[in-house]
Amino acid sequence: MRTMRNRLRFATPPVSRLFEGVKVTLTAGANKDQFTYSDDRGLFTFNGLSAGTHTLSINHAGYQPWTQTVNLTENVTNLSVVLYPAPAPTAMPPGPLCSWSNPAGRG
Repeated sequence: MRTMRNRLRFATPPVSRLFEGVKVTLTAGANKDQFTYSDDRGLFTFNGLSAGTHTLSINHAGYQPWTQTVNLTENVTNLSVVLYPAPAPTAMPPGPLCSWSNPAGRG
């Protein structure tokens, strides 16, 4: 069995910071659907993983989704996990969302 232990960083300009309580999920591989949460130092750990290919995913509110596939042949402790802020939503221009015209003058 293998162990995966890594640090999770969030890129929030002007500096990076660590977050706790972020859910990290294995979304593919022999241990699919296992999940863990980052601790107060931004660390997350999966223990007892089967050797082989695993995909990790993070979807955290306000940040872009992150996914990485790892071929686990031995313990992994050096994944680069950095989450970037999601782009701000585009504002809708003022005015109606659609317009309708009746060129024949019928109503």
